[in-house]
Amino acid sequence: MFDSPIQGETSTAAPPATERRKRLELRVVFVSACNALRPFFDADSSWAGQTHEHLALRTLKEQFPELDAQDAFLVVTTAKRLFSGPRSPGESDRV
Repeated sequence: MFDSPIQGETSTAAPPATERRKRLELRVVFVSACNALRPFFDADSSWAGQTHEHLALRTLKEQFPELDAQDAFLVVTTAKRLFSGPRSPGESDRV
């Protein structure tokens, strides 16, 4: 009954959404990879205030050998931003 537009009106229904993201294979392993890297960016396990990025990258390549160098760097950099600092996910607010 309401399927067709009234004569003279144009349909305003949005076209079906298309997937804009690229490299879906990276998206599939991203959460698991970030969770595997969380300990490397924990403030309690740093050396003189420095994170263990080099060890995180090595571990990532061991656990996810399908990632190329660029993808591995992207995941490590993102994990560092997520888990380093005062407001990392999963931690209570620090004041």
